[in-house]
Amino acid sequence: MASYLQRNHIKKWANNGATILVWFLFVFVGLFSLFNLFIYFFVPVDGASIWVREGPIRVLSTASTGPDGLQAGDVILAVQGNDLDWWLNQRWRTLPPIIKRIGNPAPSTDITVARNGDSQTLTVPLSSRPGGPAGRQFLTHFVVGLAFLASAWVILRARGRDLVSRLAALTMLLLALIEQNEISLVLGAELGWSLLWFFIPLRLLTRWFAYSYALVFSLVFPQPKAWLQRRPYLTLPVHLLNPAVTLAVMLSVTGNLHYRHTVAYPWSKNIYVVYLLLTCIIFIHTYITTRDVVSKNQLRWIAWGVVMATVPNILLVDLPYLLFGIRLLPTEFASLLLLFIPLVVAVAILRYHLWDIELIIKTSLVYGALSLALGAVYLLLVSVMIALLGRSNTNGSGASNSGIFFVAALVAAFLFAPARDYVQRFIDRLFYRNKLNYPEILNEMSRALATSILLDDLLGLLTRTIPDRLNLHGGLVVLDAAPFPNNPEYDRLQQGHWLGLYDPDGTAKPCPPPLDKLQQNGMWSCVPLLSGDELLGLYGLGPKKSGEYYNREEMMLLETLARQAGVALENARLHEELSSQAQAQRDLEIARRIQLSLLPAEDPVIPGLDIVGFSMPAQEVGGDFYHYLKFDDRRVGIAVGDVSGKGVSAALFMAVSVSTLQAKSPHHLRTPELLTEMNNLLYVQMKGRMNTALLYTMIQQQPGGGLTFSASNAGLISPLLRRKGESNCEFIDVGGLPLGVLAEVKYRAYHLELVPGDLILLCSDGVVEAMNAEGEMFGFERLEHFMANCDGLPAVEVITQLQGAITAFVNGAQQHDDITMVVVRVQ
Repeated sequence: MASYLQRNHIKKWANNGATILVWFLFVFVGLFSLFNLFIYFFVPVDGASIWVREGPIRVLSTASTGPDGLQAGDVILAVQGNDLDWWLNQRWRTLPPIIKRIGNPAPSTDITVARNGDSQTLTVPLSSRPGGPAGRQFLTHFVVGLAFLASAWVILRARGRDLVSRLAALTMLLLALIEQNEISLVLGAELGWSLLWFFIPLRLLTRWFAYSYALVFSLVFPQPKAWLQRRPYLTLPVHLLNPAVTLAVMLSVTGNLHYRHTVAYPWSKNIYVVYLLLTCIIFIHTYITTRDVVSKNQLRWIAWGVVMATVPNILLVDLPYLLFGIRLLPTEFASLLLLFIPLVVAVAILRYHLWDIELIIKTSLVYGALSLALGAVYLLLVSVMIALLGRSNTNGSGASNSGIFFVAALVAAFLFAPARDYVQRFIDRLFYRNKLNYPEILNEMSRALATSILLDDLLGLLTRTIPDRLNLHGGLVVLDAAPFPNNPEYDRLQQGHWLGLYDPDGTAKPCPPPLDKLQQNGMWSCVPLLSGDELLGLYGLGPKKSGEYYNREEMMLLETLARQAGVALENARLHEELSSQAQAQRDLEIARRIQLSLLPAEDPVIPGLDIVGFSMPAQEVGGDFYHYLKFDDRRVGIAVGDVSGKGVSAALFMAVSVSTLQAKSPHHLRTPELLTEMNNLLYVQMKGRMNTALLYTMIQQQPGGGLTFSASNAGLISPLLRRKGESNCEFIDVGGLPLGVLAEVKYRAYHLELVPGDLILLCSDGVVEAMNAEGEMFGFERLEHFMANCDGLPAVEVITQLQGAITAFVNGAQQHDDITMVVVRVQ
């Protein structure tokens, strides 16, 4: 355990040390850049650039003109009478004279050169801010070096503590140091000569390790090679090869220190050229063999950028010079090509979706380089056309004729446009194959959302069509999402903004419910479905099939689609609600018709009896019913029932009760036996969940001419009897439990003789429980009082007047229970 902790401590210390070293180098390069900027603006120089390669120091280019000034190709022998050995031995004592020039507007310096085999001393004027080739080269090196420095800053600030980022930042800083180191060699021959003791070793050191770290970076990005993970020490020879060869060459030659440096430089350059080629090859091979989409997208940029930056330099600058001593590409253009490296590396490391930098690269780099290359081809075509047309011109004006130039330009432009379009399409397919036509998609999806009025169609559009159209891995809609107030994510969603559920590197963010449901189902982003200020739901979208993160354009598209989807969702829900209501209304109408079909179509005609029934449900359908069972001309059964509950469920159970009554009544002439069997059957079906209060009576004509009334009751209001000639009424005392409440219930029967003029009322509790606006019920007393005043009235008139009495009592109040009644008048 102690050994493990010790190793872990050493590893942590090494990581912290590496981070500190990289930041130290960053500060050093930054200060060096400021030093070069200071020299350019405040220190007068001769404006010549020197070429430090093998052998003597030569003037590469100069701003001066004439035989008395410096010329390209001059070999510097001495400055101010001091040869190279003297300057190399001065070390730090060469800086004060340079600093003293500040404020001196037009100093001069004596430089001894060898020209055409002769030695001569030139008095070269010094001036501030040199122009010409030196000024252009300064600007080129400074901008490229600053780009490398900025790239390192971005990488360190965003992801500066992992191995890949540190390697990338270190490579950027070393390349920035190479560019900044070139500046003092191009500002002036005298200045570069004075500081060779510093610039030459720094050049060797930076080139030793810049390209070795670039090669190592290609081996670990985006994931370290398997063999390198097992043997990380194999990177050590990569870093040591160039220093070892260079030092061996320096020790093998004689002469001063500078001569050793310049002799060793070509050997060092050969090695780092090989390193650059290997770096390009490894990146391209990794890109071709990588199957992970995210890594492949990162590698596409970095492989392309490194190849564009290094291959032209190697083929047109380094190799021609090493082999033939010439350069085929101007220094400024070769340096500008290096801008590809800091931009694409920073983009690849930071997953370029964090900014709209992709657009910057596309417009400024990709198409800039494209236009530059095609522009050169265009100029070549113009030159060829001028030459060809000039030869065929008979007026002797040759190629200078403006008409020939105009015709040549038109022909070249005609050929240039399709070539440019073809190359641009090729680049779009290579780098932007996953880019979508967002305005077209927005219009297409807007039309689809506007025409989707069915909720299922809309959900299918959101979860399948839109993700497929945007090249996403699925979508998910969470409706009626419970709000999670006092949360910044909720506030952001409430404002209609896009919300990421994962970081760009694939790390899940902490999400409160219901966002966690989207995250658990693989959704990477979320947009709110709003209708006004109401949050209807959440719309989750999966990761992009390309492996990239969402960019700003895609976020804005998703927010726009979500706003339209919210309106469409509200419309779909309203349509579904109206459709459901309409369907329910149709269903209720059908149920009402079915229920009415179960009620008697007409009242029975029995000699000596006047029978009338009536039922009015409180809703479209109800649970009350009445039924006649006519056995023959001398006997009739009358049933009045009230099913528990209201609405459709009561209506369904009412149908079951009526069906049971119809099926069993022919087999039971005694009323108690019929109720007992019905109770057992209904209890088995409903297990006490619903029940039916049922009053079943039978009126039978006796052979002698009298009428017998038998009644059995299962929980309904008892029959109300008014005898002929009497002023009061009485409820027939018969009762029992409703059907379906308990099993094996025994019921009893009540028998009485009827005489002409007797009046019997069978009714449900909706009659006595009819309620007015004050909550007062019609009640039993009012019912008895009404019946006491019905002497001599036919049955239909009793029904009509009782309806009127109830209606007058409730006085417009809503009916809350079904009303059913049957009136029997003995004639």
